[in-house]
Amino acid sequence: MKVRFLPDARREFNEALAYYYRLRPLKARNFLVLARRMGAELAEYPEARPTIAAELHEHGLIGFRESLIYRIDPEGICVVACAHPGYRPGGEASLRSKVLT
Repeated sequence: MKVRFLPDARREFNEALAYYYRLRPLKARNFLVLARRMGAELAEYPEARPTIAAELHEHGLIGFRESLIYRIDPEGICVVACAHPGYRPGGEASLRSKVLT
């Protein structure tokens, strides 16, 4: 199953990566390696993670504050957000609207 990012999710992921790079380059590398491993896991077991709203699933990046919020659609796995505990760009209504796009 293919994993793809919506443009906003890709931007959020890249912002998180840049944040960790500013803290410590090795932490950014670990973040990227873990995210790639998680992508492979999602492709193999897409429904293994809990549903958090409508058709959205959440997969936390262990050791980091971010989670990937994704949906399963006919084209594969679609990551709609790279969220952290303070994440609220539009709130839950915004996440629900991403199920329909």
